[in-house]
This record gives sequence, structure tokens and C-alpha cells, in this order.
Amino acid sequence: MKKLLLVKNDEDTIEIIEIMYQNSGYEVIKAPEQVNAGMITEINPDIIVLDHYYNDGYGTELYAEIRANEQIKHIPVLICSGHYDLDSLEKVSSANGFITKPFDTYSFLKLVDNLAL
Repeated sequence: MKKLLLVKNDEDTIEIIEIMYQNSGYEVIKAPEQVNAGMITEINPDIIVLDHYYNDGYGTELYAEIRANEQIKHIPVLICSGHYDLDSLEKVSSANGFITKPFDTYSFLKLVDNLAL
């Protein structure tokens, strides 16, 4: 079973994603509150869904930590963002995928499946 790590603060969105993936062959894991690259290494997910503004902008820093960590830098990262701050988005421009919020479920499912191959 593939592991999908959700790094998001929005409990409603987390619940929706968990429901979407109940019978899909993915284990959905909600990241701990103060997640860091070391914790992600222990979880060893197949894909990471990262909220761009997780914990008031920490998502951008966490993305940099992920890409700098030799053990997890290969893991695909899907950035979710409802903000269009170009300076901030540029810092995560090398992400494997982007999806804007609110997103439609079909597009989200398809993008995750394509990235987690």
C-alpha cells in the first residue's frame, strides 16, 4: 500500500482527502503538528501533499528541507496553494506538481496517482 503524507492545517480538507482515499490503495497519513524532514524520513511516504502556507508559511521552509535531505529528496511533492504570492511560489517552483485550492477531487486524484507512480 502506498503512503500519502498530508502536510496541511485545514482539518476539513484533510477529512475530504482521507474519505477520497479510503479504498484506493493509499494509506493517508496526517503529518504531526511540527513535522520536519527527519520525521518525514521516518514515515517514508511515497508522495507528500504539502500546503504552501502550512503553519503560517512554514510549508516553503519544509519544502526546502525535504529537497536538501538525501534520504527523501526523491519523494514527489504536490504543493497545494490558495495564495498567488509569486515570490513565495518561486521558492517551491521545482515541486513535482501544483494544485490550487479549492481543487476538484478528480484533478487531485489524477495528479496524485500520476506523481506516485
